[in-house]
Amino acid sequence: MRVLLPLLLLLVASSCRLPARGLPACEQAAPAMRDLERDAEQLLAEGQAEAALVHLERVIAAEPGYFRALRAHQDALFALGRTAAAEEYARGLVRERGDAAAHALMARVSADQEEAARLLERALELDPAFSWAHLARGVAAARENRFRDAEESLSEALHDYPEFDAALLARAQVRDQLADFEGAAADYRAYLRSCGGDTQALYNLATILHRELHRPDEAEEQYRILLDIDEGMTEAVVGLAVCLTEQQKFEAASRLYESIQHQEPSALFNLGLLYQEHLGRPEDARRCFEEFIHWKGPRAENQSDADRLIYAPVRLAELERQLGGQEPRSREEE
Repeated sequence: MRVLLPLLLLLVASSCRLPARGLPACEQAAPAMRDLERDAEQLLAEGQAEAALVHLERVIAAEPGYFRALRAHQDALFALGRTAAAEEYARGLVRERGDAAAHALMARVSADQEEAARLLERALELDPAFSWAHLARGVAAARENRFRDAEESLSEALHDYPEFDAALLARAQVRDQLADFEGAAADYRAYLRSCGGDTQALYNLATILHRELHRPDEAEEQYRILLDIDEGMTEAVVGLAVCLTEQQKFEAASRLYESIQHQEPSALFNLGLLYQEHLGRPEDARRCFEEFIHWKGPRAENQSDADRLIYAPVRLAELERQLGGQEPRSREEE
């Protein structure tokens, strides 16, 4: 299942690599400070907000205009439950600097949506090209299911900063919602050029290529890249096996299903189909469907009632007729 429309309060950027040139002013920082900010984002993702805050205070002292660090600093305060401190910090920046970045940060701590919208409008009056304000407007519109407005704002965010990773990711998700699958795939590819370690984005791209654009060969490539990063992602193993099946690579698909048949019920069901329909192994198919119906393993939530109560029993009845009703072999006989 694709994960869509994250809140984007935290952008985990440890795997992202920002280009060294062509950055807007709010993204410019010395390479060492950009690296330290990415380390802080990773610490935040791992639940180490105090350690992240120490890094971010150092970055901000050296690069007071680096918006990613200011934003992450705010997120670290949120994670520590220091909401009042985050609000006061933003108010202080509005008083001291009064620039677009300060107003965008103030919008993030506002509990009043109308006030937050006004603050973002003010940020864009001060700097019409401030990409983070356009991003925030786009995310807010997407949360309200105003996907056309969201796409427009996110495109504005990318107008002067075409490699803006957070906006590319958000627009990919919005375009998916709009059924613009070519556009979504293009945005995911652009995003992954700088954030290639984002396994969820890789999975979303693979599923769009596979299920929406019907390009199993391209989807196969993305699934393999993903599994090189996280070989234990069973959803990706199943996706890759389905792609191989569609390309009539049945033996290769069966090996993938066999590797996770005790971890993922959909793999067991699909393996039964492969054995029955393509590999001429009816007894193995019967065993798969029986185990699927009586599944005792993990991820039971991935087992649909239709498959368990209707389709698997129908397949099992077909196999029983084919095999003459004989009892399945015991594991010792196998």
